[in-house]
Amino acid sequence: MRIEIIAAWIFIGFGLLLIGVFLYLFQIEGGRFLGVMGAIYFAIGMLFTLKHDRHMAKRIRAGRDSHRR
Repeated sequence: MRIEIIAAWIFIGFGLLLIGVFLYLFQIEGGRFLGVMGAIYFAIGMLFTLKHDRHMAKRIRAGRDSHRR
């Protein structure tokens, strides 16, 4: 998965999490749901980031990184 897509998962998740927390604090309906969904999106993005980092580290060690100049 491309790093830009992973970053989008993280930013969307963090945004939903913040919106959900504020809605929950002001006792507006749906705040808890948005907070939980944001936390899930954020966690998925972070897991993909860890997977991507491990994959790129293996490529760099093997000397097959196409991004290296």
